Amino acid sequence: MDTSLHHAWSLVRFELGIALVSLLLLVLPVILRYSMKRRAPFRWSRPADAFDIEGEPIEIEGNGEEDEAPISSAAVSVPRTLWEARVLPLALLVCAGFWVGLPSLRALLYVEKGNEWCSRQYAAKAAGFYRKSLRIAPDSAAAHRGLAVALSYQGNVDEAIHQFRLSVGIEPDNAGFYEDLAQYYSGLGRFNEAARFYITAVELNPGSTVLRIQTANCLISAGRVDEATDQLRIAVTYDRGSMEAHFNLANCLQVKGDIEGAIAEYQAVLQKYPGSAAVHNNLGSLYVTMNKRDKAANEFSQALQIDPSQTISYFNLAKSLQAIGHRPQAMDNYSQFVIKAQTNTQLSTAVNESRKQMRLLKAAIDRSASS
Repeated sequence: MDTSLHHAWSLVRFELGIALVSLLLLVLPVILRYSMKRRAPFRWSRPADAFDIEGEPIEIEGNGEEDEAPISSAAVSVPRTLWEARVLPLALLVCAGFWVGLPSLRALLYVEKGNEWCSRQYAAKAAGFYRKSLRIAPDSAAAHRGLAVALSYQGNVDEAIHQFRLSVGIEPDNAGFYEDLAQYYSGLGRFNEAARFYITAVELNPGSTVLRIQTANCLISAGRVDEATDQLRIAVTYDRGSMEAHFNLANCLQVKGDIEGAIAEYQAVLQKYPGSAAVHNNLGSLYVTMNKRDKAANEFSQALQIDPSQTISYFNLAKSLQAIGHRPQAMDNYSQFVIKAQTNTQLSTAVNESRKQMRLLKAAIDRSASS
């Protein structure tokens, strides 16, 4: 549950508490008055067989009827004055305050219903519930945010952005709302605008590694690699065990041409996650750029041992083995790559290159065998 809904539920619980107290204050005097009416007043009466020692009837002052009125009046009027003159009006005022505040409960229930429909991809129904909530509580950041999501599902870009901005304006300290708006801008390909809101979200929630990685990815897409690198360095500082932060930082350093720095980051990842085929493959590619083909071949080989489905690693390993003169092994890996990638249209260029190299290697091996 996000912060807005948490605050709303807190308000509802407070209002329900007031309602229970108000109900108690209203019912208690009714119960008290009812019990007082049923209570028999104390009265003096002369017993039929009351005689003194000498046998004369005992005269008792008062016949009971005279004493009944003041006793009964005193017994009933005190609680009636106390409850009706002081507590009952107060209870009525508290109850009235509760009923005035009750719409916040309805507004919250509309938001919850909208969230339910939105999660099921019924954007139109969800938007209807969010709008009902906003008619009751126009300053509900959660309703504005929910309506923005529903509108984004409907493709209403401008209105969705407007609603996202309203949610941010109502709760400017909520990092989640900035993140929502940034993600929406990213989805539209408007990375510079997205980056601005990501950076604000990070300032509000500086300890979130995930948020910093998202910010860095957005900055990379915007071509702002230096800023992305700074965000990832901070992310690594906060969470040294984050494989994604180290991996992305290595990629940034590689883009910037800092090969040694990128290799150091990949090696840091392997110390914690030695079973990552992707890291071994990327590390091998870096060694290729440094013309360290033997180290590259070792990394590609480890990548395939961990995950044989890494098709491109067969091609990379074959090229490295060919470069260091291991022709038969290179032939085998080119052959494996062609078999696995022949239906992959994205690797068609590499497949054609592999077939060409296989012919060249076969000719070279045949020449070596005949000489």
